[in-house]
Amino acid sequence: MRSIYDLMQPSIIQDSEYKLPFPDVCTKAFSEFVFDEAPYSYMLTHNDIYRPDLMIAQFYTISELDDIVLTVNQIAELDETMVGNTVLIPTKNNVERFYNENYV
Repeated sequence: MRSIYDLMQPSIIQDSEYKLPFPDVCTKAFSEFVFDEAPYSYMLTHNDIYRPDLMIAQFYTISELDDIVLTVNQIAELDETMVGNTVLIPTKNNVERFYNENYV
């Protein structure tokens, strides 16, 4: 079964025990994401910036999809944004289609 790590290039950082490279999270294919449904427009609160996992879980019921939301909004780190900024949240169906086309 393929996972999100299959599309990442190896990094220069190695595991100290096995000397295997860790995956480079900056090489995921999120730059190829296309909105094929109208996204949700969401205004960030103070809590969203410090607990993005809870914000993402509101939309997807899991918090592991935070990196796709950050990437499609061109945000490197949520703590670099401000309260009141608006982000686009892809629909769950849109994200599932993207993952199925690129990772499965």
